[in-house]
Amino acid sequence: MTLPTKAGFYWAKWNVAAEGTRDGGELTPSDQWMVVEVFEHTIDENDDQHFSVYICGVEKGQSIEDFLWGDGPLMVPEPTHDDDKHDDDKLEHRDTA
Repeated sequence: MTLPTKAGFYWAKWNVAAEGTRDGGELTPSDQWMVVEVFEHTIDENDDQHFSVYICGVEKGQSIEDFLWGDGPLMVPEPTHDDDKHDDDKLEHRDTA
């Protein structure tokens, strides 16, 4: 896949850590697929850093160009009847605590 062109969650393999990333040398390159969040870092769509990438557990945003990209953006699953019941259970539990 080419670079993502809109914000969302994508499958990616992390190749290079941005300078100053804690433990970046140990975390990259990664041969594991992970879900990462692509977000709009600047409002200028022509800016090379318009998009940036968040990785769960990594405190520093990463360059979109430092990944091998898979599928995305991933769709959020539709709520199911069981999801609604679970949410009601949490509300009831909170009200009685």
